[in-house]
Amino acid sequence: MMIVLAILLPFLVLFILGKPFQGIFCLIFCLTGFGYPVSICWAFYALSKHYTDKKIAEAARINGVEERKMIK
Repeated sequence: MMIVLAILLPFLVLFILGKPFQGIFCLIFCLTGFGYPVSICWAFYALSKHYTDKKIAEAARINGVEERKMIK
């Protein structure tokens, strides 16, 4: 569902992921013909980063490692 949303409304994906300023900028960028394909790539990048962060947090939780220690 999020992949379809990233293609059709890339700015909405950024809003859903909790990035309102990037979402607003992406919306402005989408309004131009040149910026729409770039916005789609941006939405896919943000989605990929979000899923990767979730996987890392889950692995840390399973292994009993605190996130603060992982970041350092």
